[in-house]
Amino acid sequence: MRATKVGVGKKVLVGFSGGLSSRVLLHHICAFHAVDPRKNRKFSGLTICHVDQRAIVGGENHTETLRSIVESYGHSLAVIPLEDIFGDDSRTFVQTQSGNEDTLSLHVKGVTSSAGSKVEKLQRCFTSIGKLSSKEDLLHYLTMQLLYETARSTQCSAVILGDNSTRVAIRVMTQISKGRGFSMPLDVASESTWLPDLMLLRPLRDVDSKEIALCNQYENLKSVHVPNLTTGMPVKSSIDRLTEDFITGLQRDFPSTVSTVARTAFKTPTRWNAEGVERCALCNGPIPPDAINWRSRHTVSSFSTSTTTSTTSPPPTDATCSTDCGITGSCCSPTPTSSDPFDLALHLCYGCQNFIRDARDEAELVKKRGGEVVPVTLPGYVGETVDKARGREWMRKEIGEFLVEDDE
Repeated sequence: MRATKVGVGKKVLVGFSGGLSSRVLLHHICAFHAVDPRKNRKFSGLTICHVDQRAIVGGENHTETLRSIVESYGHSLAVIPLEDIFGDDSRTFVQTQSGNEDTLSLHVKGVTSSAGSKVEKLQRCFTSIGKLSSKEDLLHYLTMQLLYETARSTQCSAVILGDNSTRVAIRVMTQISKGRGFSMPLDVASESTWLPDLMLLRPLRDVDSKEIALCNQYENLKSVHVPNLTTGMPVKSSIDRLTEDFITGLQRDFPSTVSTVARTAFKTPTRWNAEGVERCALCNGPIPPDAINWRSRHTVSSFSTSTTTSTTSPPPTDATCSTDCGITGSCCSPTPTSSDPFDLALHLCYGCQNFIRDARDEAELVKKRGGEVVPVTLPGYVGETVDKARGREWMRKEIGEFLVEDDE
């Protein structure tokens, strides 16, 4: 940990689920952070955070057990319910209309309403998506977003996760099969600097699950069973569950499977850090350049020309300038905001566009059964990311004629 790029004297957030990997991570991070008169501390403080997913996953309440484990190291546990992703301002983004039958699009609009509790909004968010694979992805990204927000609110500079090499290998295969290979270097990196204000660390990236289990046994570490959406379900219930069974089965017969998959992924480069790569509004990952047109050429779903030619709505032409600049038009008009309906597909990466497809498939299935269609409901951070992206695009168009290209 001393070799990490996190500055000396910075605070870090440790994600603690209570499972075997996070239990080993907590034990060694606290030992590393313990007072040693011979050397200075690397971190000024630790924030131990647990995201409570019982509103979606269910299961027993292990909060007190987890709290006692953390307090045994002299730290306090911050428990964040998953439904807090919708915040206290009650601002959500609700589906207003779907695209044409041959167009993969999802129009949403920012709504401020106190109707319904946070739990109800969260459950509507998952109910609108039919496939279990997409629900698992959504659960992961909402959990990560809560960790990011907690880290920012507590002035932490990094988020430390307990991903082991077995979990990394499984995630590599699932991400590639879901069309998320562009962001794979970020998903497996030991130190990820994709987010401008936070660093993501995976110190157990080179330790497999068997070694994690043995460490828990030898150190006599107490952990809890952490259920997920596919606990107790058939192998083919989701892509993640099927891939896990495939990788672990190969690992039993060929012990170098996990190491080979993981180390191959570590060496695989993509252009995620190229200039102009935008951030996905849902998963915070990089959006491949021209992702929408690429999908229209390689998949059955197509995109209308109206959605591919423009990503932002122009400012209103009748707006008045805020200053007496003497220019006729709307040079001082505000940038477009998420208060107006917008096509969310334009601000999602290739993998997250599958949410839209699955939501539409679920809506069509519910209609055939004569049920009531649940509109897609998304938390407020999605709109904030879209606002920034649309504002940058609008500003780029406004000043485009004054910019000088590198080759000029």
